[in-house]
Amino acid sequence: MARASFGRLLESSTCTACRSRTPQNTIWRRAFSSTPRTAADDGATTPFEPPAAARDVSTKRGSLRNLADSLDRFTPHSGTSTGPSVSDALSELMGKPSTPSSFKTSTFDEPHHLHVYSTRHNTHITLTRPNNESIMSMSSGNLGFRKGQRGKYDAGFQLAAYFMKSIQDRGLLGTGTGTREPRIEKLEVIFRGFGQGREAIQKALLGNEGRNLRNRVIRVSDSTRLKIGGTRAQNPRRL
Repeated sequence: MARASFGRLLESSTCTACRSRTPQNTIWRRAFSSTPRTAADDGATTPFEPPAAARDVSTKRGSLRNLADSLDRFTPHSGTSTGPSVSDALSELMGKPSTPSSFKTSTFDEPHHLHVYSTRHNTHITLTRPNNESIMSMSSGNLGFRKGQRGKYDAGFQLAAYFMKSIQDRGLLGTGTGTREPRIEKLEVIFRGFGQGREAIQKALLGNEGRNLRNRVIRVSDSTRLKIGGTRAQNPRRL
């Protein structure tokens, strides 16, 4: 019905000379339109089918998946994993999420950190977890030293001895009272600053006070901040 209405409309818009030269049994169609016919024209609906190229890709993907599973099944596995399996590698290439393998889930054991901040005015020691969360922190002022005595060698040595004893008393070395904190298996010592307490803590760590802690040290680093450029320094004080 829609087609006949369009034909009459097109015929009425044609000039008289053209209609006189056109045969009487001519059917007017929309030859200038490239729009395909919809399912409502013939009253039937057809299910959607993917193009042939998409069907070929899905078929090949399934064949590759079956091949990879077969290779994994017949490949001898050793005790240690040296890399991803064939299925995991194929899944990454095809853009599919793969099952996490042992080498992806394994994480390196990060050590605990012992931060030593030593200035000419004071000495600070902080013990942190592998994720840099603080466990305990202490300075020379906590031991009763005041004013200029906090940055001296003796204050730093006594602070180191007391701090290492506190670590052992809290059970962080596997001895002493029970605690929920993880045991210190590896330790990294990080120095910052060049005060007298720096050398004092080194002596305590190498002496009898640090006998239970120095065997767990795996790395010693220096994170002293050095000024490069910037604003002009203040004039030194003259007495």
